[in-house]
Amino acid sequence: MNGASNRLIRINSDGDSTTYPLNLPGNWRTGDVDSQGHLWVALFDGTWAEIDVDQQSPTFGTVLSQGDGTGFRADYTVADWAFVPGGGPYTYAIIYQTDGDARRARFNTLTGTWDPLESYGQLVNGSSGCWGAVYSSGGGNLYASENNTGEIWRFPIVNGGDPEMVVQGPVSSNNDGARCVLAPDPAAPSSTAT
Repeated sequence: MNGASNRLIRINSDGDSTTYPLNLPGNWRTGDVDSQGHLWVALFDGTWAEIDVDQQSPTFGTVLSQGDGTGFRADYTVADWAFVPGGGPYTYAIIYQTDGDARRARFNTLTGTWDPLESYGQLVNGSSGCWGAVYSSGGGNLYASENNTGEIWRFPIVNGGDPEMVVQGPVSSNNDGARCVLAPDPAAPSSTAT
């Protein structure tokens, strides 16, 4: 989806593309596709829309529903979200404040409402905690990149537990997470001391 021009862009395996105009105001940056072939997108303030991207559907390329972000905390920002296998009818995100407070939140695709869940405080020392790209794994975890440091963290969703930093990635911005929906969790890097 191209947020600036408000178009859905389908890219074929041969590189050809087709565009579909959408009647959605705003610059949409957050998105993931559910198991029914619906693209769920959001703005930084939690406003959301559901778009049919199932090519076999008679409503392909149309906006199915949209809402105002009911339940989203206005003092936080969302930059990306992902469906987590085994995590129910929700997209999950790490939302953040400018003071570095990170909070796990989920968006209920059945009711169109946000649930802000537990606060993690400032996970990354010395950073404002700008959480960007997120993606999930078949193991029921959400992974998130902290843009200012490049640290990639694992947040257990299905089995619960504390988040942990798993690998140092690149510093980045305007990024996006992607996944193979049922891929297992990546192996944690081994640390050795000499």
